[in-house]
Amino acid sequence: MDNRYRRHKEVAEFTRKSLGELGLKLFPDKRYLSNTVSVASVDPEVDKKLRGRLASKYDIMIAGGLGELSGKIIRIGHMGTSATIQAVSTTMAAMDSVLRDIRKK
Repeated sequence: MDNRYRRHKEVAEFTRKSLGELGLKLFPDKRYLSNTVSVASVDPEVDKKLRGRLASKYDIMIAGGLGELSGKIIRIGHMGTSATIQAVSTTMAAMDSVLRDIRKK
């Protein structure tokens, strides 16, 4: 069990670092970070384009915000057997490609 918790922590840290490298701001305050999901702020016009293109082009699903955070954040889950550096690396590479394309326009 300790190995699983350690892996979730490592993957969460990698995800948050990668989101920062993509120019995204982490949400919320660091005191509330979770090792099972990472959240970043996005502009409303980026939210749907990013999530839509990740799904259609790469078959990668990331969640958006709910309620008052709808259109303002993205949520990336990283727990269970899919919580690996390799899986997150694939997601971040796809996000990088999509964000570059969105930011060009």
